[in-house]
Amino acid sequence: MDNTDTTDGALLGGDDVASASSSTASGDASLTLQELNEHLGKQFPSKESALKALKDTSAFAVAREEKIAEKLRAEILQNDRTAQLAAEVAALRKQAFYDKNSQYAEYRDLLEKIDSDPSRAVENPVFKAVYEKAQMGAEVQKSRTVLDSNPRIAVAKDSLSKASEAFQGGNASKGEALAVNAVREAFGL
Repeated sequence: MDNTDTTDGALLGGDDVASASSSTASGDASLTLQELNEHLGKQFPSKESALKALKDTSAFAVAREEKIAEKLRAEILQNDRTAQLAAEVAALRKQAFYDKNSQYAEYRDLLEKIDSDPSRAVENPVFKAVYEKAQMGAEVQKSRTVLDSNPRIAVAKDSLSKASEAFQGGNASKGEALAVNAVREAFGL
């Protein structure tokens, strides 16, 4: 017999391999060529060739494991980059939507709560109702603002009301004078 060390650590180069000697009847830590052939399921011509085959298999398994780990790391990085690009594309789409549809810009927070895609959110019946009411309110406010913001128009309106009352009261000359004064004040004449 050969004096080659065939303990578990020497066979596979580490302590992380399950004990192959646990099946020996004598409790001896070394394996014979016959025992190696039985455990490995092959017929090796010598103990050295069996040990070399074990070392080669171990090296192959470690190399394969490293390749798989590297491939998984690359896929994880790719997935992270894909998610990042998807978020950037979504942000660009939103910005493009608001650039093309500036009337919805002030409702951005509401649209984002309804749906992450603003083009779908504006089609939501709830948003349509809110938007229509807000537009009507803005139009009413705008019409009020134009009349009330110009003091000359407000003065003329008051003078015209007095002229109307004078006409209704039967005093046509006073009504005419008030109407003419109202027009002069409105136009700054």
